[in-house]
Amino acid sequence: MTRNLRRRLTVAAFALALAGPCLAGGCGGATKTAKPKPPAPYRLSGRVIDAGTGKPIPQARLRFRAVLNTILGPRSIQIFDVADVDGTYRLDVPPGYDVMRAASQIRIDAAQVGYTVAGADIPPPTEKKDVYEVPDIAIAKTKPKAPWTPAPQPPAAPAR
Repeated sequence: MTRNLRRRLTVAAFALALAGPCLAGGCGGATKTAKPKPPAPYRLSGRVIDAGTGKPIPQARLRFRAVLNTILGPRSIQIFDVADVDGTYRLDVPPGYDVMRAASQIRIDAAQVGYTVAGADIPPPTEKKDVYEVPDIAIAKTKPKAPWTPAPQPPAAPAR
């Protein structure tokens, strides 16, 4: 093999190595691959109301909790949010939590100062339904506690 032929073959091999992806259709030519559609978030919406009056409770605190059974035992995912001034909330569980479909329990709880904690169990997301209207979460006012009074002190021992 002559030196000139060897150089030509080397240049041709290098050019094929650079052009290989373009020849396969991946160089931005007429054939473009479609990007997969990102998964939709798992969306929960509802209201937090007073159990006695039915009026909305503004700024109620919400806790979303999903329990997953793993080989290491149960694990949970928790997301916290706050309801609007009219007691409504819309909680979006970020995309990528596809493990929610395998959750053994999904629950949303509401709390507010002066009220007891209450919540609702929610079904896991399905392929056809990712938005769930949660029934109103009714939380009841707590009963006021009797004022604290200190315990009576024993009489002091006489001085000697």
